[in-house]
Amino acid sequence: MGSIGVLLVTLVLALLTAPPAQAISGGSSVPGAPPPLSLAPPPPSSGSATSARTEGFDSFDRLTATTVTGVGAGSGTYSYDTLGRATSTPAIDASGTSSGAVSISYFANNVIKAEAQTASTRSYTVDPLLRIASWIDSGGSTNVNHYDSYADSVDWVDTGSGNWTRNVIAPTGVIGLAVVGTALFMGAAHWRELTETMLDRVLMPENLLILWLLFPLLKLMHEFGHAYSVKAFGGEVHEMGLM
Repeated sequence: MGSIGVLLVTLVLALLTAPPAQAISGGSSVPGAPPPLSLAPPPPSSGSATSARTEGFDSFDRLTATTVTGVGAGSGTYSYDTLGRATSTPAIDASGTSSGAVSISYFANNVIKAEAQTASTRSYTVDPLLRIASWIDSGGSTNVNHYDSYADSVDWVDTGSGNWTRNVIAPTGVIGLAVVGTALFMGAAHWRELTETMLDRVLMPENLLILWLLFPLLKLMHEFGHAYSVKAFGGEVHEMGLM
């Protein structure tokens, strides 16, 4: 296997061992960023029972109504403000600690100002840079974001009563960085060999076989990276495809 093949294999190992940052808590299990009230439909019931779903859309192709028959039967409507922002989600499509429709209001810069679902509410404040500064739940708990620069990434969160959360790099992330660093060092050390007659070397039969075998794996890991990031921030992933 040539130097290019070794470098490609090393980079693949780096991808496999470098997950996203994880959160740790100082005496609290509250995550570092405010999880919004879930607007996802409840999971389907187990068993042989079935249901059917009918949806309505407006001229802007926005969902306006939904009706479910059979398991989880119900119906409801969606609403939007003059700027096209969703302001309510019907109970049939909302889940959380309390049932009922979810209503949402916004600041002028489109940051969410408040969320409400029956007796549960969450109100947000913004700082001078229009970033989320804090949020207060109806139960009285207050969380305050702290930023260490002008960026939008939260450095740490004060969750009250002396508790805090902060994003740190997991040990496996350090291993990934070490592998990437090794790959970069190897690339720099063999730069002349890698760049000299590069096209001919890349198109060598043994390298073509390596590229042919590694590309589907790299593409798969790339797509899983998107899905993993969505899940890490509270989203849902139901399907995946290749283009």
